[in-house]
This record gives sequence, structure tokens and C-alpha cells, in this order.
Amino acid sequence: MARSRHETATGRSTVATTSRRFGSIRRLPSGRYQVRYIGPDRQSHKAPVTFSTKGDAETFLATVRADIARSTWQPPTRQPDRVPTLAEYADEWLSSRSRELKPRTTALYRGLLDGHLHPTLGSKRLDEISPATVRAWHSRLDTGPTRRAHAYSLLRTILNTAVADDVIPANPCRLRGAGQSRRVKDIRPATLSELDELAEAMPERLRLIVALAAWCGCNSGSWWSCAARTSTPGRACCVLAAPSPGSTASQ
Repeated sequence: MARSRHETATGRSTVATTSRRFGSIRRLPSGRYQVRYIGPDRQSHKAPVTFSTKGDAETFLATVRADIARSTWQPPTRQPDRVPTLAEYADEWLSSRSRELKPRTTALYRGLLDGHLHPTLGSKRLDEISPATVRAWHSRLDTGPTRRAHAYSLLRTILNTAVADDVIPANPCRLRGAGQSRRVKDIRPATLSELDELAEAMPERLRLIVALAAWCGCNSGSWWSCAARTSTPGRACCVLAAPSPGSTASQ
């Protein structure tokens, strides 16, 4: 049994295909499984439906192979695929990724779906969602800029998967910059005198954190690590690891 992965231009894998002596099973980006096989007519056939588990797909292939062996096989009648609604597809999309996502991310996506996507778009079939539909939905989102950007990005990601699954021909999410949140107000950095006052107001063992935060651009974990090291009796220096290749450590 051979396995291969199809990759996009960016090098990220989109589907996994398992080749077998009879037929093939392909795991779609949505997490469902698609079956293809060559019939006695020497034509390639695709199962009329996709399957939620690989075991179901293998059972279908075994049934088809048995029908061919008994000479009872009939060419499948192609039925128009039922296009799922956004709620149906998105819920399955999230469920198929529950093991890959952190619980906090899963909760965020669930909240975005229930709070912002499903109420307006959930009942629409995926092929009914047009760029105009997305634009109208986005303009009426009653939430802050960050959550609005997250909701749009999630919708775009889900519909990208639907395109890869051949459910829809193109992604209707085409609003430039809609997936990015803009800062609502400008942040004024503290003056030197304000930094001095802040450092003086801190306990002595934590004063170094003020300087690190102001001048070194360190993350909070580095601040606390350094504060712990310098507060240890007999320790007078702290080394901060370089945050990225090519950077130098601060001492």
C-alpha cells in the first residue's frame, strides 16, 4: 500500500491519498474521505458520497469489489451532490480539527461560529454565499475590530477548505484587509521621567523589569526569568537568550 501527499504551491499538504490494489481513498481537507475506483467498464468512478471515517470508505470499496466479482456491479448513477449549509460544513470542519487545535483555539472558533457566522450565514448553502453576501455580513458585524477580523478570517479559512474539497468553485471572501485588525487608538510610550517614577514605585527586586520592558523589547517570560535570577543572592548578572537567529543576547 503506497501513500502520497498532494501539495500546494506553498508546499503545504492539502490531501492525503492511500493507494491500494483496488481503488483509492483520499482524505479531503475537511477530514472526510473520498473513494475512487476503476470499474469493469475501465472507467474511473467516484463514490456518490464522501465518508466520515476511513473504515466506512474501505467498507464501500469492499462492497463494490464484491459486486464486481459476482458480476452484479452496475455503473453508479451520478446524483447531484447536495451542497451543505455553512453551519453543517463549518461544524464538521471544526470537529475534524479538534485534535489538532488547542482547547483555547477551539473555544475561540466555536464562539465565532455561534456568535457571528451561524446567526446570519449558517442556514445558507455554501454555493449561495457570494462576495456580496460576505460584504453585507461583514459590514453588519456588531463587535470590535479584533473579533470582526477573527470572524472574517475563520470564514475565509473554512471556505478555502470547501474550495479544496470541490464543494464550491471559488472563495467568496475577497475583502482586502478584512482579516486584519486595526489599532483603535494610538499608544503613547512613557517618557523617561515616567519610567523612572515607575521603577521607583516597584519593589527593588522588580525594578529591572521596567528597564527591560522599556529598552530591550523582551517578552514577559524573559522579564520574570531575569528578575528571578537577579533577585537570587550572589547573582549579579542576567543573560537573555536571543529571540531569533542572527540576534545578539542582551546582558
